[in-house]
Amino acid sequence: MQRYPGATVDRDTVAEAYERLVRPPPEVLAATFGIIRDRRTNTHPDSVTYVFGDPKRNLMGRTMCRGWRVTDHPQASPPPRADSLVGGRTTLVLPERNPDLKPQIDYVDVSCDDARMEKHVPGSLGTPVPRHP
Repeated sequence: MQRYPGATVDRDTVAEAYERLVRPPPEVLAATFGIIRDRRTNTHPDSVTYVFGDPKRNLMGRTMCRGWRVTDHPQASPPPRADSLVGGRTTLVLPERNPDLKPQIDYVDVSCDDARMEKHVPGSLGTPVPRHP
């Protein structure tokens, strides 16, 4: 257990609660036929997308499917620009507090024939896949 002033935090309880938060809904898990993993780069965070649903064509003629995406640690917003001189005086720009980096969970449209997709038989996933292999 970790001790903080005025509170006791059990790491296992916190980890279990976090895993429940980022677990896909059972109906998504049962209908998933593909997994798309995005690795973290300088421009976007890492994420896991569960691809499910009936393929549909969009206005551009591409075949799209529904996806449930979880992004564990989204990119923080860039710091404010530090202007060195305003009105002939040096200004001090203090950084704002760290943003709340909760996981982002949302439904997205993805290409049904994405080259990065790991194929799965629908209904074969009984548990979520590891987010960081």
